[in-house]
Order: sequence, then structure tokens, then C-alpha cells
Amino acid sequence: MMPGADESPWTAVVTNKPILNGHFVEHLMKADIGGGMIYEMRNLFGWDPETGRPVGVMLTNMDGGTALESRWVGARTQVILHSGIDGDLGVPYADHWVTKYEDDGFTMTIHRALGDGAPFLHISGQFRRVKDGGGQAGAAEASMAFGPPPPMMQKLAPLVGDYAVSGKLSPGPGAPDIRIVGHETVAAAMGNQVLSLHTTGGADGAPPTYEGQSYLYWNAADKCYKSFSMANSGEFHCQDANWDGDEALVFISAGRMGGVPTVIRGILEVDAERGITGIETQSLAGMGPLAKVFEARYSREE
Repeated sequence: MMPGADESPWTAVVTNKPILNGHFVEHLMKADIGGGMIYEMRNLFGWDPETGRPVGVMLTNMDGGTALESRWVGARTQVILHSGIDGDLGVPYADHWVTKYEDDGFTMTIHRALGDGAPFLHISGQFRRVKDGGGQAGAAEASMAFGPPPPMMQKLAPLVGDYAVSGKLSPGPGAPDIRIVGHETVAAAMGNQVLSLHTTGGADGAPPTYEGQSYLYWNAADKCYKSFSMANSGEFHCQDANWDGDEALVFISAGRMGGVPTVIRGILEVDAERGITGIETQSLAGMGPLAKVFEARYSREE
């Protein structure tokens, strides 16, 4: 609730589960907030071995996504911090979110500070475990929308579809390339506020061993797309992306990989009729030269 406003009751179902071989945790919530409106949220949490800290992202059908700072206080209390610009008021906000887990459920409180105002209790709730697993939160792809997606999300609509993928992975200097094949499903999610990508594949001629999930949303403040990608190996990337013309979406990230300062550039090739047609990933590690580490062609499946 907002300062001075009456409390608004709500009900919700939540599903928490490990995903991608247990390297990440997915928190799905579907809340009836009254007036025929259903608020949906998907939080994803993982661990960054390079920095020794948790990583996370929140995706919603109201305003797309935002990065999360998550920490544990003891074994049963999770504290999440995130901030941004309030879409309705146009002022900065900061949220302090505390979840306390018990054997049979959890409690949640969110305090918010708007502009230069004092923090106030924004959301509070109590959840109890459902023994039979009923009432699970639904898939993000089925979410209703609070409003039309941003124009920059509408520009991603031609990417939606199912694709056969084939290409090669370069493990490192002097090592032979590995031929890979796979499948990728690209779908509008969270009321068209988010684009989801689900990828499976592996070495050509071998059973699929790779599974990955990526989520792409528009950040109006930074004037770019934000991408959160995860794999069943525990690998993850947080990237910024922008269009270069109408036929290439370029992703950039910088950090450490194996302790080495590394810049990654991914170029997603797009055709208005055929959707995604290809991808190339390049790496600049330490003092080394620019290297192509992955390339693939996409063919849309009818």
C-alpha cells in the first residue's frame, strides 16, 4: 500500500523449486490483488562463484524486470534489496524485502521508500505450505498483462517461435571445435513484458546435455534490454543489449571468468520474416586477442 492509503487485501499461491540441476532456484507467485487483476512474479536466484555472492532477477507482468541483491541472514531469513523508478509516479524508489521461512511456510514484508520520503510498509503476507502440491503458480508464459508492452518489447515479437539450432563451440586455443545441435523456444512471457528463451542441446550425435534459460526485458532508465541467462552447468550471464540497425541485437557483458577479466559480445542476427537466423559469441579475456567462442545458425520450425 502507499503512504496514507487504506490496506488492500490480496491472496496468492507460490511455488518454489530448484531448476537447472539445482544450480538455481525459481520462485513463482500469482496474486489476486482485486479488481480482476492478477499480479505475477518470477524470481530467479543463483550463485556467482567469481564474486562469492548470490545473484538474482525479478520478472513481473507489471513492469518487466529488475536485478535483485539477495543475502541470507542466518539459515532461514532472506533479505532482498532492489531499486528503480516508479512507473506511475516517476520518482525513485528503494525496496527492503524480508522473507522468513518456517517449517510450514513463510512470512514476507516489503518496506518501500519513495523519493525523499521515509520508508513505509508496502506489502506484507503470510504463506502456508500446501501438502498435496495443489494450487501451484502457473507458467510465466500464461500471464495476463497490466497494460501494453513497451514499444521496444513489441520490436522483439518477430523472434517468437521454435527453432532448430546447429553450430560449433570453440573450447579454447588449440582445441578442436565441437559441433552442436539443439532446439530453442522463444516465447512472450509475463504479459508480454518479458521474452523467454529455453534452449536444449549438446554435441552432434550425442544425447542432449545442455539446458539453458534466458529472460530479456526493457530497462527504460538505462535505455537498453537487460538479459539474465542461466545454464544447467551453473553458468550465468547478466548482459545489456541494444539493436544495431534492425537486423542485429548486440549483447555485452563484462566480469571475470575463471578469475580472468573478460568481456563477452553476443550478436543475435534477426530477420523480420524468419525471426532469429544466427548467433555469434566473441570473448576478450585478459590481455588476449578477440576470439570467436560460439556460432550457430537458426532455422524456424513450422
